[in-house]
Amino acid sequence: MTLGGAVTAWAVAPRLADELEREARAAAQSEACGLLLGRVRSGCAEVHVAFGARNVDRRPARFRIDPVDQLSAESAASAAGLEVLGAWHSHPGGRTSPSAADLSGSAYPLLAVVALSATGQGSCAAVIEAWWVVSGAVDQPLGSPRHGFATRR
Repeated sequence: MTLGGAVTAWAVAPRLADELEREARAAAQSEACGLLLGRVRSGCAEVHVAFGARNVDRRPARFRIDPVDQLSAESAASAAGLEVLGAWHSHPGGRTSPSAADLSGSAYPLLAVVALSATGQGSCAAVIEAWWVVSGAVDQPLGSPRHGFATRR
C-alpha cells in the first residue's frame, strides 16, 4: 500500500453515502461491512467505490470481512487503478465512534462507521463518519465525508 502523507479529510463519490446507508439498513441488527476503494490526494482520502462484503462474524456487534471478498476487492481496486483505503461497517445501535475491537482489527488506515439510530417514528437516521487509524489507534478523526471530488488521475 502506498498511502503516504497526512490525511485530514475524506470525500465520497456521488451517491456513495446513500449506498452505504442502504447496505447498513438491509443488514438490520447485524453489522454490514465492506471495503472502500480509492486514492489519497492532497491530504484527502477519495473514496470512489464502496465494495460490499459478507460479514463472517456472527455476533451482532462485530464484523469480520470475508477473506474471499477482501481478495476480490483488492483485485477490483488494482484493475481500476485504485487502492483499498479502508473498511466500512455499520453500527445498528447508533454509536458513531469506533469500538476498541474496530480499531484493533483495522487492517487498513481508513475506518468508516455508518451509525443507525431510531428516530422515534419507526425509522432510523444515519450518520457516516470516519477515522484515519495508525497502529490500532485513531491518528486523525475525519468526521463526515465531503461529497464529490475531482476525477483526474
